[in-house]
Amino acid sequence: MHLLEGRVTLQDDSGAEVTVNTGDSVFVAKGAPCAWNSTVYVRKVYAVK
Repeated sequence: MHLLEGRVTLQDDSGAEVTVNTGDSVFVAKGAPCAWNSTVYVRKVYAVK
């Protein structure tokens, strides 16, 4: 996923968090358990295989 606008915090099932900001790219594996938290508008591009 590549963030075009905004900010999002991803949290895995162990509680570890990573914040993704505008311009950042992140890989989330298929089936990965994670929570998505955003308090601002988010625009993103992503691919699904």
